[in-house]
Amino acid sequence: MKELMFQETSLRVIERDGQCWVGAADIARALGYAEAGKVTRLYDRHQKEFTGSMTQLIMLPDLDAQNGHPGQSRLHRVFSLRGAHLVAMFARTAK
Repeated sequence: MKELMFQETSLRVIERDGQCWVGAADIARALGYAEAGKVTRLYDRHQKEFTGSMTQLIMLPDLDAQNGHPGQSRLHRVFSLRGAHLVAMFARTAK
């Protein structure tokens, strides 16, 4: 799995259908939120601003061994790099 860096935070890149995607949990961590749900709520409030090419729900193995069940697949909200940028514009954090 590839990674990108945002300031000093590593973002796991998911390659799917020739496009790069970043999970909501990684975006939340990069923006300084304590929980991934903050990014999902930002998306929910502004979903009319996002297109299908900016975000998707996809089945992925649970990557967070501390908060989930490693190896089990579940739905994850992912964002394209453009979608991640839009999330960051709506965020009210210092990053």
